[in-house]
Amino acid sequence: MLIRRTAATIALLLALVSSAIARDAATTQGHFEARRYTEALAAASDWAESTADDDDAWYMQGVSLIALDRAGEAIEPLQRATRIDAADAYNWGELGRAYSLHDEPALARNAWKRAFELDAEVFGTLVGNWYTSDFDAVALDAARFWTSVAAQSDEAWFLVGASLLYLDRPQEALAPLRKALALRSTGGDSKSLSAVVKLRAFTHAQIGFAQEASGDDAGAAKSWRACMALVRSECTDAIEEHYLRERLQPVLAAGRTLREGSPTFDEGWYYEGAALFHLDRERESIAPLRRAAELDDEDYVNHYMLGYALLFTDQPKPALVALERALQLESTDPDIHARMAEAYEKLGRTDAAAEARARAESLAESD
Repeated sequence: MLIRRTAATIALLLALVSSAIARDAATTQGHFEARRYTEALAAASDWAESTADDDDAWYMQGVSLIALDRAGEAIEPLQRATRIDAADAYNWGELGRAYSLHDEPALARNAWKRAFELDAEVFGTLVGNWYTSDFDAVALDAARFWTSVAAQSDEAWFLVGASLLYLDRPQEALAPLRKALALRSTGGDSKSLSAVVKLRAFTHAQIGFAQEASGDDAGAAKSWRACMALVRSECTDAIEEHYLRERLQPVLAAGRTLREGSPTFDEGWYYEGAALFHLDRERESIAPLRRAAELDDEDYVNHYMLGYALLFTDQPKPALVALERALQLESTDPDIHARMAEAYEKLGRTDAAAEARARAESLAESD
């Protein structure tokens, strides 16, 4: 979720208001950023009691309630925020999200219309944020509204298609994604040439995922190759998006396409191996993960995942070698220490296991 107020804005707030109110604001912000939404809601309520005419206090109550899956309760504080500052697009945008989640589409569109009229850029930022924070149904509704008022917005069409894809409606996703690609091929929303090329690459990748989910494996491979031909990093960013959402079968297919097309590209091997591992095909995952680690010895994640797979298949000695290399590259990841503790335990090195486990717990607590 997006927190609209930057650190600089909070610093200004601290300078302008009383210390008690400033403390409530900073506390709310800190809890929200740490995803402690119950605590953020409590702090925002204290903030509103201290200064009832501050729309930010009511706004933060609303977005905290949404984060707690209490969208119906979020409507009232967000309405109050819009009454206090009717010219703030964020207030109206998030009110629209609350209405949408509460199954009041007409009210949602009215709120989004107001947000768009006030600041189209802010509205677009909000829609993109809902998409990336797994509010796919909301993002779809908002993006469809967006296309109705800005029919040539490539980003609006992309978000319609991508949201449909993540809502498991891949065949419906293809048309809007192709519309976004067509607009991006002719410039689309005003952006630099390099930005347009990256967006086209990412769109090709998502079209590939929609094709794969629709059973068009050949078309998917062609789209992923088109992405690779433009900007390889955008292909891996798209795959990572699906990987984080645990869409593992398409990640496996995409990873294989990438490494077949570019055998020295470690990311293709990595995603093939990582997908196999999480698909409970751990032994099959070892070879591609080992190849990824060979191709990019400086990427600690390659070594970590290889070590994890070896450990999972009862090979603690080689697992420890891979994990030690991961640790050399990144010493602050608690997961590495946790896996090393498991390897030491399997090898009967109980003191080393206890030390690694304690380090993992310490790092996790400080994270």
